[in-house]
Amino acid sequence: LPANPGPVAPIAPVVVPDNYRLDTGDLLIIEVMRHADVTRTVRLLADAKIRLPRLTSPIDARGKTVAELIEELTTKLTKEGKLRLRPGQVNVAVAEMRVRRVYVRGNAGRNAEY
Repeated sequence: LPANPGPVAPIAPVVVPDNYRLDTGDLLIIEVMRHADVTRTVRLLADAKIRLPRLTSPIDARGKTVAELIEELTTKLTKEGKLRLRPGQVNVAVAEMRVRRVYVRGNAGRNAEY
């Protein structure tokens, strides 16, 4: 391996509908401009909570739209994190949507996972 492999390619966000509800398995890119310590990529685990530096309590992302999550992040980072944020300074993008598996069993042509 080379000593310096070079920069890692950034994760490109996917286009999701405005009414898409976040849940376990989604991969999110959270960007807080001019606050690199808070900017990160997070996978929503079983509890769908987001834990960030500067926040005293996690944020529950389950069932929220991206716009709702941005609003809550901005509010909490301003109050708990003591950040002075302007509108548009917090951005959330979905890098990967969760995968829903459907299993067909019983009286079917083929039992399988879809």
